[in-house]
Amino acid sequence: SQEVRLLRDAQQPDFLGNKIPAGAADGSVIWLRLDNLPVMGRLMLIHRGEGMTNNYDCSSCNCPASYTPTYNYVNPGSWNLVVNGTVTLYFYAAYQSCNSNPFYYDRVASWSSEHDNIASVDSTGKVTGHSAGSTLITGRFTDNVYTMDPIMFYCTCSGLLGSASSQGNVCDFTIAPQQVESTDCTNGTEQTKIFNANVSPSMSACNYNSSDSSASATASGNVEIDYNRTSCSFAAGPTCTVYYFSGPKRADGTAGTINMTFSLKLGLNTKTHTQNASVTCP
Repeated sequence: SQEVRLLRDAQQPDFLGNKIPAGAADGSVIWLRLDNLPVMGRLMLIHRGEGMTNNYDCSSCNCPASYTPTYNYVNPGSWNLVVNGTVTLYFYAAYQSCNSNPFYYDRVASWSSEHDNIASVDSTGKVTGHSAGSTLITGRFTDNVYTMDPIMFYCTCSGLLGSASSQGNVCDFTIAPQQVESTDCTNGTEQTKIFNANVSPSMSACNYNSSDSSASATASGNVEIDYNRTSCSFAAGPTCTVYYFSGPKRADGTAGTINMTFSLKLGLNTKTHTQNASVTCP
């Protein structure tokens, strides 16, 4: 403990940023209890050489700080993932005494997802993306609310369930086409095919960063790619024009496969996907 005069002269702000007025000669102490545990305290005014001259109760707030779910929040409040990407959410519960602004503590909440097929969440708040779309992740937490009984002059306690949510998006893309029909598989005529990466859902959160995206094509079977002519562009959309030769067809009418790979930077995540497009012969 310190004398009010020393605190006044030091002009150190409290946790709310308030300072003791320069002309203060007396003061009070506020006791704040955050957990449901018994607390006892007494404030005495002592004059040197005179002993105790006054005895005060602890605070103008007779009850502990109450759980105030209206001010709960989840951090981060929004997020963007790719399929199989993860992010961990944290639940902050709000408390308020009779004369203070809300203050927050990280609590262990129970979590749920609005759409588990888009993104699921485990007991620790870890979110995993599964398919393209948007979903809401909600944390729920119960704690005590205190009310002063004006007749009996003691605090009554009741539990209150509160919640807070975080909105998120899961981004993905598909590659088309999945099958290429060659016009000539007999004499090795050079042919072309355009491959596109189609990003979903269509929203700004899933816009790809062209400078951090790439694409490549390989082939297997009786298909050969002309790498000198094959080119990819990300200016108007992830697109690759593949020049290839297809050799003699197999009994099932298939010459081989073009393996088209796109690696796109979606928000803070990078998603790489390969589509195997079978090359069929007439």
